Amino acid sequence: MIIGFDLRVPGPAWDPMRREQYLLRPDVAQPKSVDTAVWPAAPVPPRPDAADLWYWKMTDFWADAAALRKAAPEGTLIGVRLVERPGVTPPHDTPFGAAEELPAALDAGWSSLGFDVADPFLTSGLANCGYAPGERRRLRAAWAGRLNEHGLVRTEADAIELCRATDARVEEHAPFFVFELFACDDGA
Repeated sequence: MIIGFDLRVPGPAWDPMRREQYLLRPDVAQPKSVDTAVWPAAPVPPRPDAADLWYWKMTDFWADAAALRKAAPEGTLIGVRLVERPGVTPPHDTPFGAAEELPAALDAGWSSLGFDVADPFLTSGLANCGYAPGERRRLRAAWAGRLNEHGLVRTEADAIELCRATDARVEEHAPFFVFELFACDDGA
């Protein structure tokens, strides 16, 4: 299910200490993520429907990618898909309450960047819940080869597996969910 669209911009370079603490692939200089603390959001005006929301949403995802691009022409336009995780239901006051007009899938102008694992408030368990030194070595050995050049998981199946492991590793943020990130090739 597509949960919305956002614009992202390059953030400040991650220094070696931050990459070592938070990334399973510390060679990734600018990781991508659903988490705006990892991959910053571009400044955009408030969503046109913000006044109509009857519950607090933890994100400023837009339902209309074209309207978002028109409102803020700079930045990488991304689409975010929530991957269904059997047996785990997200709370209704999270960003997963996608508007009915969102497309079920994206057209050929969008390319997958990979999969992130994040809590209900979009804190990335992959790139924003630090790793203790002992678990860092173990998890890098198991996962670094399954991550792509953006620091995201390559396959949906691996992301679901990492999601379960992250539930146990970072219990205070569980349950975690899998998000696929897409970039629009709209020439901007």
